[in-house]
Parts: sequence; structure tokens; C-alpha cells
Amino acid sequence: MKGSNPTELIQAICSVQSGETYITKTFDSRVIASLRDIVVRRKAAAAVILGIRERQIVRLLMRDKTNAEIAIAIGVSEEAVENHLTVLIQKLQARNRLEAAIAAQMYRAQRPRRMLDS
Repeated sequence: MKGSNPTELIQAICSVQSGETYITKTFDSRVIASLRDIVVRRKAAAAVILGIRERQIVRLLMRDKTNAEIAIAIGVSEEAVENHLTVLIQKLQARNRLEAAIAAQMYRAQRPRRMLDS
């Protein structure tokens, strides 16, 4: 309300006096944009389907394993793990392995069968 003009301030005061809630147009726009982002993310999450190796890597990532440990555990080279991680990070729209692990946990809660269960 700091930068509001006098007309908007009067509308806000009248709304509050009559027991209503007043929301500025700027705040309203931000809330609507935020809700759209949430809807888009949920639709993207619903479309995420991970391959067998990606699911294996996610499970090990969530156990805080290094690339070398993951490579040994699933029987592939460390380079292969890095390649799978790159694809995984893109699919989960993450910026790094930590975000990928967090996103995978969130998506797992939403879509247990399609994404992470084998």
C-alpha cells in the first residue's frame, strides 16, 4: 500500500471497514502468476517418466551417494552416471544434483508408481 494512490487507499479503507479483505492489483497479479507456475509444475511432474537407470540413480542420490559410489552400485562407469544425471536434472527441471534429489522426492510423493517404483 506504500506506493498506492489516494483512490486506492480510500477503496482499501472502505473495504476493510465493511469487513472485506482488500488486495492490491499488484499483489493480485503476483498471486495469479504464482498459481499458474504451480499448475505448470504439477503438469510437468505428471509427465515425468524416468528410465530404469534414472530411477536407480535417484534412489542412490537420495541416499547421498557420490557419482563414483553410484557407478559401482549399478555397474556402470562414472561417466555414464554423469550422463544420466544430466538427463535427470533436465527432466526434473533442477539446477543441480541436490535439487534433482529434492524434486525426485516431491515427485515420488505425487507419482509413486510411474516415476520411481520399479
